[in-house]
Amino acid sequence: MPKLSGVFEQFKSLEKLPLEEINRWLKIKLDVYKISNYLANRVFYPQTIPATTQDMELDLAILRVAIKQNPAKFYDSINKKVAIPFEFSLRFHPLTSLVACFIDSIHLKELTEVFLSSSGNRKLICSVCIPVTLPKQTPITVSINQQNYKLKLNTLTLLPIKEKKLQVVIPPTFSVLADAGELGVFIDLRRRSI
Repeated sequence: MPKLSGVFEQFKSLEKLPLEEINRWLKIKLDVYKISNYLANRVFYPQTIPATTQDMELDLAILRVAIKQNPAKFYDSINKKVAIPFEFSLRFHPLTSLVACFIDSIHLKELTEVFLSSSGNRKLICSVCIPVTLPKQTPITVSINQQNYKLKLNTLTLLPIKEKKLQVVIPPTFSVLADAGELGVFIDLRRRSI
């Protein structure tokens, strides 16, 4: 009899993930016993599809923590590229939430390209711009191809710009040429530690 597989099978020792860290990503905090029980079900039945919005939020929280435990599995830090397995895009919707999950979980800097990967093929879905130095004033003016956008500090924003090449400028010192991909460009103006 064939064994059903699921995205969580890609992570070894899923049952050892810190429950408090999973709870940190939830909008409505849960008792750690409930998280432990849910996590055990994901270990035994990784192919199970979330039935409710709360289940999906819990799955994304588990995914964030699992990625954070092993970012090198998805992130090439030398070339600054994130490769999201295509199977993940079938499981976690919408794609913007899945990408945000990876952005939250991996310590990215400056410009990073995000791809969907399947059987050696890659498709660019977006770029992520994270300035090292952030201005103190808010809103922050972000210029993309000389079009200005006012963004708030401490936000992650997707700008769905479809132009192939984007000149992104974020004062005081950030200026890069980025590829938009299918979704556009994420601008991460959060002061955070992963």
